[in-house]
Amino acid sequence: MILLRYSLLALTGTFCLTLGCQTTPQSDQAEDETPAIGMTPVPTSQTAVSGATIAVWKLGSIEYDMAVLPLISPNGRFLAVESGVAPTWPMLLAQPGVEPSSSTRIKIWKIDPVNRTMKHHQTVDQPLLLGRASTDDGFLVESLRADGARWIGMVHWNSGNVDWIIRNEHTNTQAAIGPSGQLAYSRRLRGGSNFELVVRTGASQWVQNEPSTNLLMPIWSGHNDGLFYVSLKNGLLDLVYAEGSSAAAARQSRRKLPLTRNATIDTAYQMLIGQPASATVISNARESLLFFHPSRHRMAMWAPFAGPEFAPLLLAPGSIGASTGPTLDTVLVATKTQLIRQSLEDVNSRVSLISGLEIPRATANAQVPYLLFSPKERTIAISAFRELPDK
Repeated sequence: MILLRYSLLALTGTFCLTLGCQTTPQSDQAEDETPAIGMTPVPTSQTAVSGATIAVWKLGSIEYDMAVLPLISPNGRFLAVESGVAPTWPMLLAQPGVEPSSSTRIKIWKIDPVNRTMKHHQTVDQPLLLGRASTDDGFLVESLRADGARWIGMVHWNSGNVDWIIRNEHTNTQAAIGPSGQLAYSRRLRGGSNFELVVRTGASQWVQNEPSTNLLMPIWSGHNDGLFYVSLKNGLLDLVYAEGSSAAAARQSRRKLPLTRNATIDTAYQMLIGQPASATVISNARESLLFFHPSRHRMAMWAPFAGPEFAPLLLAPGSIGASTGPTLDTVLVATKTQLIRQSLEDVNSRVSLISGLEIPRATANAQVPYLLFSPKERTIAISAFRELPDK
């Protein structure tokens, strides 16, 4: 894929739509063998499948830069997408010495669930990179500054105006929003070499840093102050859970899940860039996290309190995206060839819902409980989806 190597599809390292994909660092685990990509058109009306009745309708196709999947508002009314020239890997990974982006723009689209359409609403009037999280008021962005700093801002859905949340001389990136408005992000101090974790809760702030360690990709669990993040030291990559209310609480509650060795920062990025970091959308009954497993090459769920060994639950082979399901004991899982509803109680219980590559995003909108993303070359098709109750 010429530029698609930067997209979520390539970042996971499991497959490519054309040439030029990056790959996930190799591990001692064998890769899953999955069939070639199938791009079967999404049905446009109510469809009965084995074990489910679903409704799917297309909202439209929009241009995107083939770098980062769109962000949606939790209420399912807005969508933000990067367009123009795709950011480079150094830009995405916030590497030192990166020049500011001058050709990447963000467009805001408004979704009309009643008329089942979407239309262009705003174009943000300055070059920015799309962040990882949103609220019903706005979405996070990052600005690469001429002096090497990196700011974090909030763009308002309606106006397209930017309010700067983090504005200093450091490299601030990968921010996530918690259920009570908490903010967690990674920061590399000016002149520093590693990323530390910064957490803001109300008027207070605490910082965690560890020698020779990068603390990356924070994401709130959706349950009070539960916080996940990635720890990377000397190639050893761990997924970490901690209570994010204070530094003392984080130290006392920390649990680790070792995942792979010989990892790099891009491995951590690949694990979680496909999961929105907006806790109001990802929260469910479990203190858990959906992520792309870097050595098993499929989606997985880790519930740090689920058992004595805290082992992750591996989802469907070949999966590259997932979302909370229509019920508390299910998840929606995207593979290269189908969208699946999978049971969390019996991992072998799976229902194929839609053919083709359809990456699900949950919303809090009963009319449009899910949006589906179908990335193609330079465009991405957006559909709405819901399961219908049994009659």
